Amino acid sequence: MRLPHLRPRGLNSACGQPAREPAGDQDVGMSARIPLPDSLGPNFRVTLGAAMGVGRGRLAGSDLTRPFWGVRALGSGTSIRELAASYLPRMSPLALFSHVTAAQLWDIPLPLRLQGALPLHVAVPDPRRAPEGRDVIGHRLQLRRPDLQRISGLCVTSLERTVLDLATLLDDEELLGAIDNILWRRRRPQIRATIPTITAALASTTARRGRTRFLELLPLASPRSDSSPETAFRLRFIRAGFPDPIPNKDVFDAQGRFLAMPDLQFPLFRMAFDYEGDHHRTDPGQWRKDLRRVPLLQDANWHHTRLSAADLADPHYILARTRRVLLERGWTP
Repeated sequence: MRLPHLRPRGLNSACGQPAREPAGDQDVGMSARIPLPDSLGPNFRVTLGAAMGVGRGRLAGSDLTRPFWGVRALGSGTSIRELAASYLPRMSPLALFSHVTAAQLWDIPLPLRLQGALPLHVAVPDPRRAPEGRDVIGHRLQLRRPDLQRISGLCVTSLERTVLDLATLLDDEELLGAIDNILWRRRRPQIRATIPTITAALASTTARRGRTRFLELLPLASPRSDSSPETAFRLRFIRAGFPDPIPNKDVFDAQGRFLAMPDLQFPLFRMAFDYEGDHHRTDPGQWRKDLRRVPLLQDANWHHTRLSAADLADPHYILARTRRVLLERGWTP
C-alpha cells in the first residue's frame, strides 16, 4: 500500500494556500516559448498571471492545461494529488479537501463507483458558503482543529473525520473496510488512527447521518485486516452468527513450527480462510506459497477454504458450507 507524505498537525498556515514549487523544465510547443515567472508556481490563476505580465497568447500555450475555471496548470496531471494541487489557486484559505477526495489522498480503499479523481470534494467551515463549480462538490462542515491535517502539501480532513464523513456514502462492508484501513497496523504511526482517536472524533462531531451505523461497526473494526475483501467476509461471518473470525494470525503445529498466517480463522475449530485475488494466479511466488500452505494446514488437521471474488458476489454457498464444517467440528450455535 502506498501511503501519503505527512506534515504534522497544528500548522499555522492557512489550508487553502498553495505551496510554491519551481515550475521545472517543460516540453513546450511554439506557443509556450516565453518562460513563465517562477513565482507563479505550477498551478496559478489566470488573473494572477495576467497581473504579472503573462499575455493571453502565453496563457493559451500548449504546455498549459485548464483543470478548473480560471486556472492554468503546467502539464496534464490526472492523478488525485495533481488535480487537487491544481485546484489550490481557487481554494479559500479555510477550505480543505474532504469526503471521497480526502479518502483518496489518505489511500483509504473505496468501491469502484467512487474511485474517480473527479469531482473533487471541497469543504469549508459552516456557515461559510460551500464551493461550487465544474468538477467540484462543495460541503459545509462543523470542523474542529483536530479535524484538519496536511498531507503532501494539501489540506484535508483527518483520517478519523474523513471516515466519519464517508459513512453516508458507503455500505456497511465498505465502511468497515475504511475503518479497518485507517487502523491498519502497517500504516506509519503518524498516519494511523486508533480507536480512542476515532471515538474522540465521533464525540465531537454534530453530524447525525450515518452515525448509528458507524457506532454499530466500530466495535467490529480490526487493525489486522489487510484488505477490503477480508473485511467483507469477516463481517458476513459475524452477521451469520459464526464465532468471531481472527484476521491474519500465525498458525503453528503441535511442535511449534509455523504453518501459515490465514486471512481469517476460527482457531478453536481449526478452520482457515484465504481470499485469493488475481495476483494469487499471476504471481508465481505467491502461487508456490499457496501450494505449500494448504497441505501444511491439512496435515495439522486444519480445514482450509479458498475464497474468491465470486464468493463475494454470491456468498450463500460459502456461508452454508462454513456453517456445516463448523457444526462438524463441534461448534454449537
